[in-house]
Amino acid sequence: MLLKITFFFILLSNVFLPSVLAQNADSCVGAPQVTIDASQLSGPGDAVRSIQAPLSRVVFDSNGVAKICFTIVNGPAPINAPLRLALPSGTLGLEIFVSGLYLSDTRTSTSTPLLTIDSPIKVTLLNPKITGATHGIVLRGTGQHEVIGTNNVGDIACAANSAGNGMLIQSPGAKIKGMNVHGCGEGIRITANDALIGAAFADSYDVEKNTIHGNGVGIHVVSGERNKFAWNSIYKNPGGSVDGRSDDGILMDEPLLSSLGRPEILFVNQQTEEALRCQKDQAGQIISRTLQFQVPAVGEIIILQAEDRDRQGKTYLTKCTVDQSGVCQFQWPATVQVDPTVCGINIFAVALLQTADHSTVYTSSRFLLDGRRATVQTVALPTPVPTASGADGSQQSTDLTTSAPTLDPGMQFRDTGAGGTTGVSAGCSNSLLPRRTIEFTSSIFFLASIGILFLIRKEKIVRR
Repeated sequence: MLLKITFFFILLSNVFLPSVLAQNADSCVGAPQVTIDASQLSGPGDAVRSIQAPLSRVVFDSNGVAKICFTIVNGPAPINAPLRLALPSGTLGLEIFVSGLYLSDTRTSTSTPLLTIDSPIKVTLLNPKITGATHGIVLRGTGQHEVIGTNNVGDIACAANSAGNGMLIQSPGAKIKGMNVHGCGEGIRITANDALIGAAFADSYDVEKNTIHGNGVGIHVVSGERNKFAWNSIYKNPGGSVDGRSDDGILMDEPLLSSLGRPEILFVNQQTEEALRCQKDQAGQIISRTLQFQVPAVGEIIILQAEDRDRQGKTYLTKCTVDQSGVCQFQWPATVQVDPTVCGINIFAVALLQTADHSTVYTSSRFLLDGRRATVQTVALPTPVPTASGADGSQQSTDLTTSAPTLDPGMQFRDTGAGGTTGVSAGCSNSLLPRRTIEFTSSIFFLASIGILFLIRKEKIVRR
């Protein structure tokens, strides 16, 4: 029965959650299509009229749902004026789906977004594609709008040297999932409450993460409460950089940053950036791995792999629950193969804290998921233990076992380079405390103990 229940939950997380996005992507099946052949348009003005007209005539069906489904062939459609889907307060309806927008922003030097969604009811944009954007999409109103990309289709690419936003979130409760946002001054800018950027849970990361790269700043949280953005792929911000700062990946303005704080890693060795602390048993098997953080609150530490010398999280690795002590019980994900006798490997990472109601920015430093100097082993001397005779001639056991952990503070670090190599072989073979030190120490204790017992026995024989 337990096996069946476990299988059910695995099936639920891997099939049902992705199907939610698939259902949204199929929302236009059977709905009227607005087909536009971009090659037949007389110019950008004709494209604006062809697209703005359906956005201005929203018709709800008997279920309170409106579907505006574009099919733009030979696109993108060139747009030289802003587009709007704006509805007045009190509009009767439940939800609006807008699918298939494929636009090219031909405007220059403008602070106006190419597409504005301003509605008191929910608007869901499915797989929008915008190229050359100066400012891409802004979400306003109280409709808790969503922008959803599926199968790597949803994409916002800003114009070269753009200082604008790929998306500006001014609508409380907005959700951005599965989108690729790149080349913008700021990928996603948040000034609202309760926004969800990316996946809500680790299980849906692969399907719902946003890929945010090559922007001046990846995510900029200007203001707002209860915003979450833990599960995304963020890297190489600013554009073209291989050593982007953590605050270029996720930037948070004051006073919000001081209020929420950020986790910070406590290094084993700050010079080598090692952070993983490991313990092994007498057979040399790793029995525990931990990371130590300073945390502003309790919650989940989300650990993401950093690319190159970035201090930004490109790929989700694993998570752990922390209390105020900041101790993170680390487990390698199934996707990363690590020898059970090895503490860690040459993977660099960053982390952020996800609490019950908000996400923080990244740790200010990246860290290496290895701990050559921090591996300890509990040492027990060989058994059986030698015995000594008591005063009455009986045999008395002398316990010589010790359980104190042994460290090798003088062990030399072998540099494996500062690159972000993910190969298991890199930096692995010397990760543990050398066994020679343990064996030599054990031998000294054993021989000294035998000598003491011999002298005690000899003295008793002389007295007799």
